Amino acid sequence: MQARRFGAELLLARPLAAVSADGPGYVAELSDGTLIRGRAMLFASGVEWRRPDVPGIDDLLGAGVYYGAGPSEALSCTGSRVVVVGGGNSAGQAVVRFSRYARQVTLLVRGRDLGASMSQYLIDHLSTIPNVDVRVRTEVVGLQADDRLRAVIVRSGDSTGTAPLPSDALFICIGGTPLADGAAGIGLVTNSAGYLLTGGDFASGPGGNWPLRREPLPLETNRPGVFAAGDVRCGSVKRCSAAIGEGSMAVALVHRRLSELGGD
Repeated sequence: MQARRFGAELLLARPLAAVSADGPGYVAELSDGTLIRGRAMLFASGVEWRRPDVPGIDDLLGAGVYYGAGPSEALSCTGSRVVVVGGGNSAGQAVVRFSRYARQVTLLVRGRDLGASMSQYLIDHLSTIPNVDVRVRTEVVGLQADDRLRAVIVRSGDSTGTAPLPSDALFICIGGTPLADGAAGIGLVTNSAGYLLTGGDFASGPGGNWPLRREPLPLETNRPGVFAAGDVRCGSVKRCSAAIGEGSMAVALVHRRLSELGGD
């Protein structure tokens, strides 16, 4: 409502098809062929979290199944039995946080060991926590629930058999895919996972030559006037409050860029 009062046009159900350069600005093409020109552009498109192929998992979102795991979630799991799925540092850090409050924390990893995807200091730390159980070559294949999650069904190793693992909460930390459609059209530099690099982090990457005499602004990509905020940006904190803060910051940076270009 506030955006509309300030005259913003909101286009719903029209995916971004492509982005191209247009002099000092850019042109966004939508799926219906509409062209939108602007002297600045902000990518705030977020990520699509990877989801395990487990029947009924979406029905339990918020009722025992969660994506990501922050400090606030850890406190809410005091005395609970928690299962974390994932083999990366984010999963390991989540397990450490949960272990301070939960009765039992079980980390499920599909790979043969943690060394391929988790830092050694985290692996060593997990091995010293008494209420943490790490199970490798193990995956979730089903859920038991009534009005909320009661257990996860797991399969381990090469076995075809399954077993229930009582659980009050299942946290999925297997990463996500950044929604940066159109970024390739104007040569935006990303990291190996596809997240947009900003604020000079792109300087050492391919295609990251900066064309202006000034330094890039904090949320500015390798293309002047193109900004990224929130989960789609490399190095962002994947939390809602952080994305809101970056979005507010991006507005001020866009105005700085527009003042450089002059005009109305």
